[in-house]
Amino acid sequence: MDLDKYFADVRVHDERSIVNMPEGWGQGRAVFGGLVAAVMMHAVAQRRRDGERVRSILLNFIAPVQPGQLDISITCLRQGKSVSFYKVEAGQDGNIAVIMQVTLGLARDEQLQMQALRPHNLTSPESAMVLPYLPGVTPEFTRHFDYRWAEGPMPYTSSKEAHISGWIRFRQPPGTILPAYLLMLSDAWPPACLSLLSAPTAASSMSWSMDFPQQTSVLPGQDWLRYQSRLDYAEEGFACVDDALYAPDGQLLMRSRQVVAVFVK
Repeated sequence: MDLDKYFADVRVHDERSIVNMPEGWGQGRAVFGGLVAAVMMHAVAQRRRDGERVRSILLNFIAPVQPGQLDISITCLRQGKSVSFYKVEAGQDGNIAVIMQVTLGLARDEQLQMQALRPHNLTSPESAMVLPYLPGVTPEFTRHFDYRWAEGPMPYTSSKEAHISGWIRFRQPPGTILPAYLLMLSDAWPPACLSLLSAPTAASSMSWSMDFPQQTSVLPGQDWLRYQSRLDYAEEGFACVDDALYAPDGQLLMRSRQVVAVFVK
């Protein structure tokens, strides 16, 4: 799929947008959640003021989104001098499937500066293990991504550890990495908690919080981005996973935290 063309067709009129969710992006019984979230973020970003950009997102997946028409509505909750707050709802057949709260902000006091910690050194993408697309085994949407697994146990290996480090990019690269594309690249990985299990098990993200440090340069679409993830805790069928996505030079692009429901039989 031509991502740039697809996202260019996401237009907002009267605080609403109608988007066609494509076939071929399946994740279990739903469309890949990273694509749904990216479309919603891209829609609300069209309401930003000059110099304003997305700073943070809070999101809840309420029901699975199916291929077909997705109705998106945008509500401005408050717009201050430097910060704006929006609520975005996405639904199908009159039922809400995803709710997103988005904070946009202008640049503020330059005296407050501290660089995020850089990721630890990884083997190069060329030296890391290729994670192939296996029809009927790996989720359908993963065919759109190029993975390189550098560190951490694989899913369903009964490991005592739960962390992942690797590299990722789109198989059909866009011109540049739009902010919305970061959501797709981060969410494309399996939850780190799955390495603790011994057999394939259904898992579903319930909530997802994200923040976006300043992106100082335009990233070419074919660049490899670094990904790191670790399990924070898991109990009573729920797991909390922390993730980070970095530019090739180690600059932090996105940090996120997901609460995942794991349906162990």
